[in-house]
Amino acid sequence: MKKHHILLLCLTFVGFWLRVANLDRSDFRGDEAFTVQYWMMSPLSESLQTYIAIDPQPALAYATYRLWGQAVGLSEFAVRMLPVLVSTLAIAFMFRFAWQVTKQNTVALVATLIWAVHPFLIWHAQDARNYAIWSSLSVMSLWLALRALEKDTPPAWIIYVVAAAVTGYFYYLELFVLFAVSVYVLFAYWRKWRVYAKWAGAMLTVGAILAPWYLQPDIRSGGGYSGTTTGFDFGVLFNYFPNSLAFGTTLPGSFTGWLWILVYIVLIISIAVALRSNWRHALLLGSVAIVPIVLLSIVTLRLNVLAPRYVMGVIPAWALLVAILARRSGIWAGTAIVAVWVGLSAVGIYEYQVGRTKAPDWNTLSAYLADNVTGDDLVIQTSTDAAFGYYYNDVYGIPADERALPAYPDQPAAEIEAALTELSGEYDSLWLAAQGFTDWPSYGVVEAWMETNMQRVIDTDPAGLRAEQYMPWVVSPDEITTDEPLATFGDVTELVDVRVVQPPQPTGELVVWAYWRPLAQTDTPLKVFLHLAGEFNPETNSPLWAQDDREPQNSRAATDVWEPGALYRDVYTLPGVATLPEGDYTVLIGMYDPVTGTRLSVGEGEDAYTIAEIALP
Repeated sequence: MKKHHILLLCLTFVGFWLRVANLDRSDFRGDEAFTVQYWMMSPLSESLQTYIAIDPQPALAYATYRLWGQAVGLSEFAVRMLPVLVSTLAIAFMFRFAWQVTKQNTVALVATLIWAVHPFLIWHAQDARNYAIWSSLSVMSLWLALRALEKDTPPAWIIYVVAAAVTGYFYYLELFVLFAVSVYVLFAYWRKWRVYAKWAGAMLTVGAILAPWYLQPDIRSGGGYSGTTTGFDFGVLFNYFPNSLAFGTTLPGSFTGWLWILVYIVLIISIAVALRSNWRHALLLGSVAIVPIVLLSIVTLRLNVLAPRYVMGVIPAWALLVAILARRSGIWAGTAIVAVWVGLSAVGIYEYQVGRTKAPDWNTLSAYLADNVTGDDLVIQTSTDAAFGYYYNDVYGIPADERALPAYPDQPAAEIEAALTELSGEYDSLWLAAQGFTDWPSYGVVEAWMETNMQRVIDTDPAGLRAEQYMPWVVSPDEITTDEPLATFGDVTELVDVRVVQPPQPTGELVVWAYWRPLAQTDTPLKVFLHLAGEFNPETNSPLWAQDDREPQNSRAATDVWEPGALYRDVYTLPGVATLPEGDYTVLIGMYDPVTGTRLSVGEGEDAYTIAEIALP
C-alpha cells in the first residue's frame, strides 16, 4: 500500500470518528423529526404525493430514508448513521476529485484533510436530512465529470451521467453545481465542438432522467413553498456565508466578527495563485466556488432560501483552493496556512460536540409531561417545533392533546386570544411547553393572556425547557376529593382539600395546592405558612428545612377581601427539596398574623395542620 493511501485511510478514520462521536447526544431538531415522521414513518407513496409541497425534496431522498428506517430503526443514532456513512465515504471522493484536478497527492491529501474535519460537513453528517448525502454525492459527481472529460470514453461518460442523475435526485440545487461545471467546460474547452457536443449530450441525458420528477406541476410551481429562512440579504451573503462554508456555524461570536475577512483574503489569493500555475484549475474551482452562490442569490429574490446549506456543493472547491495555496506558499507558510485552517475547524468542532446541542432536550420535557398531564389537559407548545410533536406523540404517546400557538410568526393577537378563550373552556388545564421565538411579532401574546386569565399552578423547566400548568381561577367541584374539610383555622377559613405534587419538580421544589373555603374576612390580611420539617437542621437551628410564606393567591385572595363561602386554590412551593438529605419529613400548613406573629389555632393545642408525611430518597 502506497504512503498516500495509508494517509487517506487515516483521514477517513479520523473523519468517521468525528462524524460518529456523540451522534445521539442531541435529540432530533425540527427538520430531522419531520424526516422521521413524514419520510421514514409514512408510506413512500404518501411522501411522494403529499409532502413534496410541504417539504420539497427529490424522490431518492424520501426513498432512501424510508428504506433505511425500515432496515435499522428510528433511534437518533440509527437514523443519523445514514448521512454519517455517506459523508465518510465522500472523504475518498474528495481525494479523487482533488487529485483529478491537480494530479498531486500532497495537495489532494491537504484538501481531503480540510474536508474530513470541516465543521459544517460534520454538523450535517450528524443531521437526519439529505444535505450531507447530497454534498457527498456532489463531490463524487465533480470527480467523475472531470474524469469523463479527461478519459473521453463511453464508460466514463455513462458513469458520470448516472452519478449526476442520482445526485440530482437527492437535492434540487445540484443543478447549480452542474451549471458551474458547464461554465467551466464552455471556457476551458473554447470552440472544441466535439467536447461541447459530448458535454451537451451528457447534460441532456441527465435532464431527461430528472425530467419525470422535476417537471411535475407541483415541483415546477413550487407547490406554494416559499422557503423557511430569509430572502436576499447582502449582509448575510457577505458575512455569514463565508464563515459557514469555511468553518461552520458553531464558532464563538468572537471569531465570526472578523473571520469572514480572512476567508475572502485566502480565497482571492488562492484563485490568483491557481490562475498563475494553471488557468484551467482556477477557472474550474472559481466557477464551482462562486457560481452556485450567485445563482442562489438570484433565487432568494423570490424565495426565502438564503442559507449556506443550500450551496454546500461549493465546499470541495474551497477546500482545494486552500490546499493549492498552501502547496504554492512553501513548506513553512503552507504548513501555517493549513494549521490555522484546521485549528479554526477544531474550535468549531469542539463548540459543536461539547459546548452546544443542535436541539432542545425534547425527551426530558416529554417524559415530564407524560408523568404529569392527563387526557383532560391541553399542551400548548409555543416553539412550533416539529421535534416536540414527534417526541410527544410518536415516542411517548402522551394522551393529552397538543397544539402549537402562535401557529405562525405574525398570527394576530386577537386570533390567539380568541383561541385561548375557547380552549380554556374545553380542557381542565392548559400547559405551556418550551419557549417561543422572541423575534416573532406574536411573541408573548399567549403568556400575557394566560397570566391575566388563568392561575399558574406549576412552574418548572425540565432540561431548561418551560413547563407551566394553568388552571381556571374558578375551582371546579371535581377537583375536591374530600367529603369533609380537613381542618378549620380559627373562625377564618376551612382547609377543604390539599394536593402534594409528587415527586419534586425538576427545578427542585415541592409544589403544594391548598384549597380554602373562607368562613369570614379578617380586619388585616393574614399570611399562610407552609413548612417542611424533619430532623434537626443546624442551618436553621430548628427542624425547619424549607418554607413558603405568603398571602393566599399572592394577595389576590387576601383574607381581608376574600369571599366567604367561595373556593380558592392556592399554590405553594417548598424550594430545594430535591437536594435535601435522605429521610422522613412532615409538610405542615398554618395561618398567622404577620404583625403580631400569632398563629390561628387548628384544633385543640395545634397551630398547624399536618398535610403529609413524605420520604425523600
